Amino acid sequence: MTIKMKLCAALVSATFVGAANAQPLQEELQHLVKTHPLIKASEYAIDAAEQRSMAAQRARLPKLRLTGRKGREAVESESYLPDDAFLLGNNGTGPAQFSDLSTTKYGVSAEMPIWHGGAIYNRIKRTDLETDLSKFNEASATQNVLLEIGR
Repeated sequence: MTIKMKLCAALVSATFVGAANAQPLQEELQHLVKTHPLIKASEYAIDAAEQRSMAAQRARLPKLRLTGRKGREAVESESYLPDDAFLLGNNGTGPAQFSDLSTTKYGVSAEMPIWHGGAIYNRIKRTDLETDLSKFNEASATQNVLLEIGR
């Protein structure tokens, strides 16, 4: 066999081996669209914009807060009140006073926006537009990635 024939045989066998391992173009493009960093970043931007939109819509809802506290408190203080004989003593202070207190407090509060001059409505509209813009940016990034492959 001549060198020319050996090179042709190697080239033909390499072509068939590469074709046997290659996936269809459609599958390759779908994989690229799912894994490309620019497209993934655009998807994360859409998720963030949707979260901001939901937060803006929740601003219209009432807020309910429940609070509670329970504990013990021990206080020792000097008294400035006279004793039984109406004597202050100790340079104007009376005997030390001790107290042992037990406290329990509960609270409930409700808050609801009544009027904000359209601020909540405008924030909702703005975040909805930001979500739409993020979706358009994702479509643009996908088209740019696919066009770069075609070049």
